[in-house]
Amino acid sequence: METTKENFTYFIRECKYWIEKFHLREWEFRFKHKNHNELKNSLAWYEYNWQGRLATIGLSVEWDKTETTKYNLSKSAFHEVCEILLANLESTARMDICPSQIQELTACKHSVIRRMEWAIWEPYFEKKITDE
Repeated sequence: METTKENFTYFIRECKYWIEKFHLREWEFRFKHKNHNELKNSLAWYEYNWQGRLATIGLSVEWDKTETTKYNLSKSAFHEVCEILLANLESTARMDICPSQIQELTACKHSVIRRMEWAIWEPYFEKKITDE
């Protein structure tokens, strides 16, 4: 499946909602609608420059078998913003761990993000679709 310009607009709107909600005002955000060269089969992606506080959040054009629903677009936006929310912590931790521990750090970060999806995003989205 391919994401559309309308999907991208919705994705950006959702990202901006969470950027504001988490007060990530010290970051400059850019948005891209393209596949990431290194992250195959990802719905969305992010890159950041921690020291410059520049973050790029991308919506992949090609989605494998996942439907481009508001649910999936919104959850992907929330997930990528959470990645930036935790970027300072991750970057600091990377300075003090050996390369063999990077996978463990990434797993821990995603564990936190999944809990945030359950505790924060799911109630938000449930209320949002009820109100529409």
